[in-house]
Amino acid sequence: MLLILTRPGADWEAEPLLTQLRKLPRQQTSAIAQNVAYTLMRPTATQEEDLEQPDERCKLLFGLWRLTLLEGDSDIEPRDPNEANSTARGVVANAFLETVFRTMHEQKKESIDPAYLLAFSEFLEAQDKDVRDPSPMMLARYAAHIQHWDNEWFDRKIAVKLNEIADTPQSRSFWAGIFTANNVTDALMVSTRSALRTGWLQVSTELPGSIEAYIDLHSAQFAYYTEPEESTWADPFTLNAPAATRARWIRNVAHRVSRVDSFPE
Repeated sequence: MLLILTRPGADWEAEPLLTQLRKLPRQQTSAIAQNVAYTLMRPTATQEEDLEQPDERCKLLFGLWRLTLLEGDSDIEPRDPNEANSTARGVVANAFLETVFRTMHEQKKESIDPAYLLAFSEFLEAQDKDVRDPSPMMLARYAAHIQHWDNEWFDRKIAVKLNEIADTPQSRSFWAGIFTANNVTDALMVSTRSALRTGWLQVSTELPGSIEAYIDLHSAQFAYYTEPEESTWADPFTLNAPAATRARWIRNVAHRVSRVDSFPE
């Protein structure tokens, strides 16, 4: 019924729909949210046309996110965005974020709406209430977008999380999101440089699923962002990583350097 009411061409508002959904048992609402999130995010087969009623879509998705339940009995924080994206909370969080940034792009906005920043803050704080919440990890995947559109908010809310890969559930989840980011910009590379330099031991022991992404970003840091006089920059990694891992890293660096050298002057 929800998809019929919000179909392309229909005239609808988010709040009346959310009012009805709040009357349902939370478990039922979670199932509905998981089932409709993708279609609300992408109501048509192609993205050639602008979204209809994008602000209402964002409001509805955020309202659904607030109504979804966390799944599982484990007290372990999420460390795999792909797994998180199979849960109601993860699916709706990702759908909301993608819809927000698609809307900003289509409307050519120059800054993030304050209402969306408040939603982002709720995402960031969600894991403090329940360590199982994947929402901060999903937000981390859009860190470069946030940094581009609202650098001040990024500096206040996100930059501190990028100073190190800490031995905390919140840090591990957030970095798992960074390692699967939708976009990695020069600015984000600068923001993550110090943590990537020293983060190998934490990644290798606590985020094994992110090792390949770490090698990719670390080798890019070394090839593109490290000056000749910073000859010891990679030591925390090269002195601790296994030989096979170092070999993959060396191949990555060599490949990147060869691409730079092949560019015409």
